[in-house]
Amino acid sequence: MSIKEKIQTYLGLNKERSAPPPNLLAVAPGLAVYTDKAVAWFRIRTSNSDLYSEGESDNEILSMIRGVSKILQDKDCHLKIVWSRISGEQYEKESELIYTAGDWRRWVADRADRIDDLLLPDRHILLGITIDSDRKSVTNNHVINSATDMLGIAGEGTSRRELDYYLGLIEKMARPLRQSKLGAQIASTEIIAWMIAREQRRDISVPPTTETITGASLHKLTAGRVVPYVDHLRFYDARGATSAYGSVLVMSDFPEIIETPGAAAWLLNLSSITRIDDRPGFEGDEVPVIADASIRFKLLSRKQTLKKLEDTRTLAREQRISAAKHSAEETSDEISESEQTTREMIYQVNREGLYLIEHHPRLTVVGATYDEMEANREAVIAHYAEMGITVAPADDEQRELWLETLPGDQVRVHDLGTIQTDVAFFASWFWGGSRVGDTSNAGAIGVTTGSTPGISRFNPLGGGLRGDATTTGIFGRSGRGKTTLIQMSCMEAGFQGAWVTLFDIKIEGAGLAHLANAYGLPAQVLRVGVEHSGSADLFNVFDRNAAPLAVARQLTLMAPKSMKGIAETVTLAAASTIAKSSFEKPSTWATIQLIAQSTSPETAALGAALIDLAQTPLGAAVAGPPSGKRVLREEPGVWVLQLPGLSLPGPQIQQDDWDANQRLSMAAMRAFMAHTMEVASQQHMRTMPKLIAWPEVHRLLRTEDGKDFLDQLARLGRALNANLMIDSQDATGISEIEGVVEQLSTVFGFQLTTATQQDALAELLHLDPNANTRDLIREMGFQMGTDGETEIRKGHCIYRDWRDNAAFVQIDLPTAEIQEMLSTNPDATATSVDLNYEDFELATTTVEAHS
Repeated sequence: MSIKEKIQTYLGLNKERSAPPPNLLAVAPGLAVYTDKAVAWFRIRTSNSDLYSEGESDNEILSMIRGVSKILQDKDCHLKIVWSRISGEQYEKESELIYTAGDWRRWVADRADRIDDLLLPDRHILLGITIDSDRKSVTNNHVINSATDMLGIAGEGTSRRELDYYLGLIEKMARPLRQSKLGAQIASTEIIAWMIAREQRRDISVPPTTETITGASLHKLTAGRVVPYVDHLRFYDARGATSAYGSVLVMSDFPEIIETPGAAAWLLNLSSITRIDDRPGFEGDEVPVIADASIRFKLLSRKQTLKKLEDTRTLAREQRISAAKHSAEETSDEISESEQTTREMIYQVNREGLYLIEHHPRLTVVGATYDEMEANREAVIAHYAEMGITVAPADDEQRELWLETLPGDQVRVHDLGTIQTDVAFFASWFWGGSRVGDTSNAGAIGVTTGSTPGISRFNPLGGGLRGDATTTGIFGRSGRGKTTLIQMSCMEAGFQGAWVTLFDIKIEGAGLAHLANAYGLPAQVLRVGVEHSGSADLFNVFDRNAAPLAVARQLTLMAPKSMKGIAETVTLAAASTIAKSSFEKPSTWATIQLIAQSTSPETAALGAALIDLAQTPLGAAVAGPPSGKRVLREEPGVWVLQLPGLSLPGPQIQQDDWDANQRLSMAAMRAFMAHTMEVASQQHMRTMPKLIAWPEVHRLLRTEDGKDFLDQLARLGRALNANLMIDSQDATGISEIEGVVEQLSTVFGFQLTTATQQDALAELLHLDPNANTRDLIREMGFQMGTDGETEIRKGHCIYRDWRDNAAFVQIDLPTAEIQEMLSTNPDATATSVDLNYEDFELATTTVEAHS
């Protein structure tokens, strides 16, 4: 560096400030080529970090450093965090491949409108790595000059051979980055083009995906006008009108000590900045503030790191010596501490592999008006001030700082940067956030509510489609939204042409059938009565070898308390006899008749008692004379199965104290669960997608064999490719059934209030069962009301998907009408009158013809 350059740098007039803006020549997958350099671009996957424990957070940061330090070392890197809006129109396009039945387009349109109303931001994290900093160097001239297939760019251009050379370098670099915690993928041409264009034209739309963008398309992409003022920028549209106001901010000062996790996540915190709206009619509302981030950084090599630290230690030592000469041999504590800290860091570099990272963080905020931009800017400054980080507007530097943010540019204002350890830099958690749910072939069920909000998707048929475990578990206390989630899932499956059966224990699900009807799906409320005698007979479900034990358990459960002593032996013997008999179709009714005909008074009395129960509406379906009439339909549709008169015992009542109706209700619940699986196993339904929803399964756990029974049903569901949804208020009971836990592909956890239940739910969600997790599970059922008072929050849960990602999700219904129809409140307006299926088939034909 010449003496002139040194003086200019000292005065803040370094040559980079006056360098021309980057001249873009071509954009290809993972690549942006400029006149003087080529930059590789990768898209970084969001890590699901919001629910990490402190140990998990520290481990991921250290794993990240180990995975990328060798790849990024000594390279000029550019980290871009930019935002777009999640679009309802895009959701509609993606849904074309998901649904096939009913008036699904109206269902999707309602959800798309809701998505647009929510104005959800969509974060994009891109990492640029300069792979050629001097395209016109001697080493590359032989590559460029040998090209014959110019792409039509006058003067300095790019050749196919040059592009192939760069793309080869990118692919080689992509493999280790993809395997690291970054999960980096080569950025598409579309996302690179959009990132470049939005810095100059805030009104730009995403261009169509093409292999390479050059020539006229490139000129149109980068054409824009930005005018820098002293304290802000003005963006102009194609007509010359002001489209937005912006301001580039610098992060000029960080705390000396950064603790993780917490305030150290200074880049993850970008998504949590808000301000109070002051517009008429919106006063007091919280408004999200979107701030883009541009961080140019370099991970220094071990040699460079040691040199920086040695220079710092030398400076501190000289300051200490100088201070001692002028302060009666007393030095300040700060100087001594700085020297000691530097000495310790040198030790860490030599022994523990510590690196330093030099970076220049810039934040950009915009607004439709100058006042809005200024309000957003002040909100960002105040937000980071609370974290001990100084953020400043950098007046008189807006042009240089804005150019710095452009992909393909360089550091222009060197004095507005900082040096951190690798741990401190990666503790910014720029890749952290909330990531949960199915990514394709799935509809939206709500929104993630963590540090990176977005659309949460769930396909209740996904387990069967993947050939994976098919059981979804929903756990939480009453009134927190479990039933709503089940009903939404039933609708989602119905629109995919599935056979859907909801076991409506509490007789409150008629609204689901009416909603399905309203959206053109076959639907009916199926009520069990005496006319369905024998329809849920376990002899219809199990083969002759397995049926006797199942029937015996069923009849023992139904038997009066005074006869429990003989019931198990007598019923098993009778059921075995019937199974081995010459009856073409054995039945539970025949078993009861055999018991009643016994010459033993006690046995005959048991048979008489069972006959009395078998003549009630519930008992007839379970153990009455075979009528040959099924309850469940066997074609695609949404079927709500209701058992009127069901009276399930509460958790406070011991099994020995159950009355006759409660014993019969438990037997009927088990029988119809098995019957539902039996219908699903029919040969003509094998290839049909199926969803069976069973609420209140914790009731089954009250019986001695209930756990085995539920375990068997869960395994049977997988064998039949029938997707199961189970709902329970008892997470501890479910967690004790190893077979069921093994079959859980997806888990939704709602609020629970006792430590035992919270720990059990944490294990089902694959979270550490500690005090912090218990607090999260307890508090997610509450929120702060507009009056400042705590109120109940319904639909808020932790969602663990089949990839083992977990995050907070708010279940969200598309419209107020749907919310009212699915309401289970006693005063809900949804009618409970049965639907006439024959009339509905005509209505369905009309809907399809209209479509």
